[in-house]
Amino acid sequence: MQEARTNRRSELVAEVTAHRQDPKYLHEYAVGVSQKDPLPTTNNQITGQGKCEAQRCMSDSRAPGTDDVPPELLKQKLSESDTSGSPAMSDEPPTELAKRSLEVLQRMDAEAAIPEIWNTAEVVPIPNGYPLTDMNNYRLVYLIPSMIKRMCSIVANRIHRALAESTFFVPEQADFRSRQECMSHVLMVVDAMQRRFIREELPTYACFIDFGATFVTIPHEALFLKMYLAGIRDRNLAFFRALYLDSWFCVRLGDGARTPKIRMKRGMREGDPSSPLLFKIFINDILDRCREYGVEFDCASADKPEKEGPHGRRLAGLIFVDKVLLLAPNPEALAASMREVSSWADRSELTIGASNCGVMVIHGDSKSTRDRPWLLQDKDVPIVDKYRLLRMHITPTLDVRAQLREIIAEMKSAEH
Repeated sequence: MQEARTNRRSELVAEVTAHRQDPKYLHEYAVGVSQKDPLPTTNNQITGQGKCEAQRCMSDSRAPGTDDVPPELLKQKLSESDTSGSPAMSDEPPTELAKRSLEVLQRMDAEAAIPEIWNTAEVVPIPNGYPLTDMNNYRLVYLIPSMIKRMCSIVANRIHRALAESTFFVPEQADFRSRQECMSHVLMVVDAMQRRFIREELPTYACFIDFGATFVTIPHEALFLKMYLAGIRDRNLAFFRALYLDSWFCVRLGDGARTPKIRMKRGMREGDPSSPLLFKIFINDILDRCREYGVEFDCASADKPEKEGPHGRRLAGLIFVDKVLLLAPNPEALAASMREVSSWADRSELTIGASNCGVMVIHGDSKSTRDRPWLLQDKDVPIVDKYRLLRMHITPTLDVRAQLREIIAEMKSAEH
């Protein structure tokens, strides 16, 4: 069992093709792609204030990593608390230990050097179903050393702030953005599809795509290329290169022992506070070639852009971290959008789990979807009559009563 757990995780992070780590191979796909100017202020030196800001974002309840240093201990020993118990926002470290800690963080940032003791994550398999001999019935918890976790939080906060100020993220993305909510985006689209049917009796064709499995298979060089094109340069890009090109993990066994270290050759660092942001950067351009096939709505997104894009007030879909919703006015347009998404995934050598995806027609004749094959990367996508998107169950009629029944059933199930 212990060997099976280790082998399962090793297969996920192992390199598949030799050129996935070849920058020249991936840069061929960047020809003609627009590059953003270098982000301002992202190369500034780390200050005590930035360190305290990162500490506010860290949870005290997290278990320690391979360094065996609990996060709450760092907060207590390295920060001076204000009356609320939170670290005081000061540029000057309050203790000698805090001063040395800040120097270590600044050196890691300036030299893009990760100490060997902090480059290994510990994976703890937790049973999440039966039979236990099936490695898919385990939830993997990743424990990262506290200091490198703080460092990643500082750099991620710095990059996220600069990207938000430069309006880098497309309006279709709502996750982890100030004054944006995933659920409000879903409700906006549901309302727009309802009005589209009530006013003009027009159907909406949808494809639900789950990219959850690709989170651990993203080629590192493809990620670095996307970061460079987004304007992330110099010390920030160098830091993440150093972090990812020398990332390792070990698996905790039942007796508390740890397996030998295994190098992570692809995929995002799970449990790392910077990983959601990096994945958002990676997936930000997935709808760029789909907008011409989108649905004409009264409003293109939850944001209200000052001017229309080249395809007018069209909405090609929405992005929810690892889930993508494609929208189209007819079957042909939806099939075209699915081909573009397949090409996008092929360029990055990602494999979409087509069986976890679904095609649905909203307020339309289901026969129009069943008379043709639906493909993602040449794999059949099932036609569904219900799909869970966040906490909502989308149905062909957008029936509110059916939605309430599902919620009540889930609540009753949680009681038992």
